Amino acid sequence: MIKGSSYNFLKLIIESDERDINRICLLHKINKKQFWYELSNLNDELKKIDEQIITYDKGKIIIGKKLIDRLDIVLAYRKIALFESPRDRIYFLYIYISITDEFLSTSHFVDFLSISRNAVMLDLKRLREWTKYEGVELLYSRGRGYYLQGEERSIRKLIEKAIYKLQDKYTLKDIYIIYEDFFDSQFNIYRMYNHISEYTSLNNIDIIYDRMEEFIYFLPYINARINKGTPKFSSLEKNILEIHPIHNIALELSGKIYGNASRDEILFLESRFLGVIQGDSTVPVVSYFKKIVDDIIFQMQILIPLDSYNLKELKKTLYQHLVPAYYRLKFDLYYHNPLLDKIKRDYEELFELTRIALQPLIKVINKPISESEIAYFTIHFGGYLKSENRNKVVEKLRALAVCPNGISSSLIMATTLRETFPEMEIINTHNIEDVKHLDSDSYDLIFSTTYFATTKKIYITSPILNGIEKDVIREKVSNDFKQIKKPQVINTSDLVTIIERHVTINNKKELIDDLNSYIYNRNFVYKKEMQTLTDLLVEKNIRISNKQLTWREAIREASKPLLENNSIDDAYVDAMIETVEKIGPYIVLAPKVAVPHARPERGVNKLGISLLKLNKEVDFNTDEEEDPDRLVKLIFVLAAVDGEAHLKALMQLSRILDEEKYIDQLINLNNESDIFNRINKLVNKGEDQND
Repeated sequence: MIKGSSYNFLKLIIESDERDINRICLLHKINKKQFWYELSNLNDELKKIDEQIITYDKGKIIIGKKLIDRLDIVLAYRKIALFESPRDRIYFLYIYISITDEFLSTSHFVDFLSISRNAVMLDLKRLREWTKYEGVELLYSRGRGYYLQGEERSIRKLIEKAIYKLQDKYTLKDIYIIYEDFFDSQFNIYRMYNHISEYTSLNNIDIIYDRMEEFIYFLPYINARINKGTPKFSSLEKNILEIHPIHNIALELSGKIYGNASRDEILFLESRFLGVIQGDSTVPVVSYFKKIVDDIIFQMQILIPLDSYNLKELKKTLYQHLVPAYYRLKFDLYYHNPLLDKIKRDYEELFELTRIALQPLIKVINKPISESEIAYFTIHFGGYLKSENRNKVVEKLRALAVCPNGISSSLIMATTLRETFPEMEIINTHNIEDVKHLDSDSYDLIFSTTYFATTKKIYITSPILNGIEKDVIREKVSNDFKQIKKPQVINTSDLVTIIERHVTINNKKELIDDLNSYIYNRNFVYKKEMQTLTDLLVEKNIRISNKQLTWREAIREASKPLLENNSIDDAYVDAMIETVEKIGPYIVLAPKVAVPHARPERGVNKLGISLLKLNKEVDFNTDEEEDPDRLVKLIFVLAAVDGEAHLKALMQLSRILDEEKYIDQLINLNNESDIFNRINKLVNKGEDQND
């Protein structure tokens, strides 16, 4: 059997359909040493099952026809080895402890994981550390063995979290099979799927299909906990759930799934079901959610000028994502975003600004928002910004973009594909079932994040593609459709050979690596063009005032450096004041700090930032609330010329504003030069940590 790491490496090579070793390393962000190590391990595994090994020649891997013909069989030889990763073991252990009725001792864990007693004791120590942050304790007594203590909702949330963490390596079915013997034999996953599909279809409920699969696979774990504890809900939470249109369906579903269940168990099932539903038909108060959407977009407009051309579409897609996100956050449904790291890397600046723009949502749910949720909102705005200036072309091919991960991933996937294939019409959908009902003559090919049976050519892809990934997918499509021009593939080794004819190269390998990074890491090149905070907030744009000012006077005073250097006109200052009058508290982005801003067409001539430090605080409480955080002593005025050039500077500023101690440090300085130098140090510190 093939071990997990070797299985993943083989799958990686097969799915990428790439043979050039340099490009494989760049594509999957591994270095050459890792590549050779993984290839060696994979070949050892292939030898053990008497399969043809993978060879290489002239910088390319060679997969023989015999192995290609048997790939399905080879990939079936997957071994789920629980002992491979200490990190994974604590999640497997937690699930085991949470669902079993047995008396559990260390000997049970030794048998379960097939590791030594000492290793088990270390894993239990790590498990205690992991659970304590959610208020769950792992305890032991002679009478009960190992058991969990804490709020039942917290215990269940950690089951969800453990399963999601394991999904990086294992499928939901893989994990389910491991614990199948612990579940009620009457509880059948496929029967549950049919029941729920029937209810959603009969009631015209629009669901996120990938989330639905997770919901269904989570049901056996909930069922195993029913007699161990009761999830408690506050009066407000009960009211939200019981007035929801989906409540009656939850009552019927709980009868099908559990038989007789307590009121709290029915509400818990409903709270999980709400996290996978989208659409107006199941929303109790549409205007309530549309108001949150409007507030988020308005908040983002403070940070980034959003063109009104397609704002209606942005509001629609944002609304579709916000509704299930609201319920997930409200009822602590752990939501893992497999694209999180990639989104934070490829949309670094926008991710930080989205975190700020989501303040209206944080206010209504009264809870912090996880990075996974922020990431999905980020790609909403990312997809919108990328599509703003897309030119219309005559399309020759029609392609479906199928992404069942939900509306957010679907949006960014369609936008990425339009960038990669401008000569195609990309038809966006996040529902595989919809594809089955489409006339096959209405489209020519399919891009999808997951495989499904179809008569059309289907290409498996990620929702987010970097430079080399775009080249790879374009090359695949161009092999099948002659209308698509092949990407110009640059062989860096050949390029270096040409350079070598004219200059002396000191380190050939480093030059090849740098060229590869330059050619294929396009986000890196793009980010280099963005201006930093200290590029824009030069020392002469920093002022200190001892006057007692109103908030309107303070904005005018803070704008003076930008007026003097002609970055803005007087009309822009008036526009910022109008914006504050309209949106009030949202202008205060951190305690004691305001960032006034308006649309660029209202009087911005060039990009710039100024800072006014006030020795006498200014009250920005423009509504009836009296919030001490809105007593402002720092005002950063932002003049942006478009939606992107200032993103890096604004991201760096937001990182400073995230730390109250940094804000206090700036407030305590009384010299413009000291303030500038301190900001410069904080920016450099943030960049070093980010590296």
